Amino acid sequence: MKINSDIAIATGEVQALAFLINLHTDYAVFTDFSGHVTLFKIRIRASKQDYKTRITTDEVYLHKGAATLEKLKTLKLRLKKILRDKEVNYSDLDYTIREERDYHLGGTN
Repeated sequence: MKINSDIAIATGEVQALAFLINLHTDYAVFTDFSGHVTLFKIRIRASKQDYKTRITTDEVYLHKGAATLEKLKTLKLRLKKILRDKEVNYSDLDYTIREERDYHLGGTN
């Protein structure tokens, strides 16, 4: 289903943006995925030293379809804003996803 692959890609992009924020700013961003309930959490804290001061905490159940995708897009916008405000170039997240499939139905070929 297309929506599931879009959710997977958006979740990965959120994690990549969180990584850049951790790498290039004083903020501390935590991401967690609980696979048994498909729960994705992201927590943004004031700094690595002051990681108890909460900026935001969000939870997204990844099996909720279009609503999940919209929430992930909102999270991406929030993270991109932090990077823009800190003048971090996040356009370096250029990547290609390539999927290859090889089907074999049996027989003698």
